[in-house]
Amino acid sequence: MNNKPTSKKLAFGGHELQLLPEGCLYWKDENLLVVSDLHLEKGSSFVANGVFVPPHDTCETLSRLNAVLHKTKAIKLLLLGDSFHDENAYHRLDEKCRHDFSQLCENYEIIWIEGNHERGFVPPGLTSYESLDIEGLIFRHIAKEKNQDYEISGHYHPCATIRHKGKATRKRCFVTDSQRIIMPAFGTYTGSLDVLDPAIKSLMDNEFVIHMSGGKKIYTFPSEILG
Repeated sequence: MNNKPTSKKLAFGGHELQLLPEGCLYWKDENLLVVSDLHLEKGSSFVANGVFVPPHDTCETLSRLNAVLHKTKAIKLLLLGDSFHDENAYHRLDEKCRHDFSQLCENYEIIWIEGNHERGFVPPGLTSYESLDIEGLIFRHIAKEKNQDYEISGHYHPCATIRHKGKATRKRCFVTDSQRIIMPAFGTYTGSLDVLDPAIKSLMDNEFVIHMSGGKKIYTFPSEILG
């Protein structure tokens, strides 16, 4: 039996992309890994506001990200916005997490797309983009309402619920149609929004597709089964 994680190949905008069960997108021809909504230091933000949670989310998130980078052998990393939970989060990194983040920036070519949470903040040495065109694919944090591009975005933290034999399974997911890919959130403490919520559903074609992470495999379903 093959227990290795398997990706989902997706033809999009004239390119072949891979949706990974870890919640990342890998573009082999560009040797590029795309990940959205890390929300680093969300835990320390909670603690500062009197909500006491284990403040270890940043190191866990970076550890999982490094594992995917090692697996794919990507040399470029596109961070698709809300990489930090707020504009001061970088300065709250403890010594280990700051080292891990610095190593990430040293070992990979980082493409930084600005998110709404960290607006105005860019890590030292990086260049910030509101949107970026790479070979005809447009990367931005928040999807445009009237979109004419082949667009890849994040922000909404999509998830979906599948019901089978009286049991419901809720998982983070990619959402795709002919012109869009909305990425799931990667961060350890990130919440999620159901794909049937109007904020997501109104952006998509009537016949959109969900790609749910099943741990080691991507499961693909047409949106009609959700209704």
